[in-house]
Formats: sequence, C-alpha cells, structure tokens
Amino acid sequence: MFVPAAVTSDNPNTRLPGVGFFNDITRGYQQQAAYASVDFDLIPRRLTLTGGTRFSRTNTSEVGSSVGSFGCKVSFGAMPPNPCLNHSNFTNINAQGLDRTFSGFRSRANLSWKVTEDALLYYTWSQGFRAGGFNRQRPRQRVTHR
Repeated sequence: MFVPAAVTSDNPNTRLPGVGFFNDITRGYQQQAAYASVDFDLIPRRLTLTGGTRFSRTNTSEVGSSVGSFGCKVSFGAMPPNPCLNHSNFTNINAQGLDRTFSGFRSRANLSWKVTEDALLYYTWSQGFRAGGFNRQRPRQRVTHR
C-alpha cells in the first residue's frame, strides 16, 4: 500500500497485499494545572465563604496517516488480491494541522452555613472543567425492537 512521504507514521512500510484500510495515527497531550482555594470564616465555625480557581494548559497533537481503498477503481489487467495500489482515500493527518493548545481559568465559590451540629446548608457556584482536545467516541448502543 502506498503512503506518500512527509507523514509521521509508526509504520511507514508497505502493507501486505490485501490490506485495504489502515490508520497509523499518533495522538498525544501534555497537561499542566495549578489550583488555589481559600476559605474565609464570616462567622467562626458557622458561616464560611470559599473561593477557588484552577488554571490549566493542555497541548494536544495528532500526526500520521489514514489510508483506505473505498472507491478505488480496478485497473484493466490488475491481478487479485490487491489490484488497487494507488489508494484513493488517503489522509495526511500532519497536513491538517491538528496541534492545539487549550488554556484558561475555571473558578468556583461556596457559601456554607452550619445551622446546627447536625445540619448544614450550602450554596455552590462552579464553572466546572473539561479540557479541550480529542473527543473519544462512546460505544454505540444497539437498539432492538420486538
């Protein structure tokens, strides 16, 4: 199977006859984060205000190639099992420029009121956190109707 030059593949070698599709992709990421949180007693041991933030930076990368023979036209005189050597469905992942950097702050605040020794009321506001990057596919659920 022919893979054009200038891609970063773990296996740049020619594939065996009969191989009509393959992915040779390397994905990577590096994450860094710093956290800070402060509690302040408005009323000692009764009413507490908490504030916190998280700074994160995630560098992602994706390089390689994806090759398939879907839509390949069989040349006149080509012999099985691998009559299609010029694969028509080639993707040079490197050329797509998929390296990305995601960074920013996500914060939260909390107000806790200890009403009694056995009861606590609180309110929390939070931005939550989800780093950028690659979305992994969830397995599809098979639905059967009877």
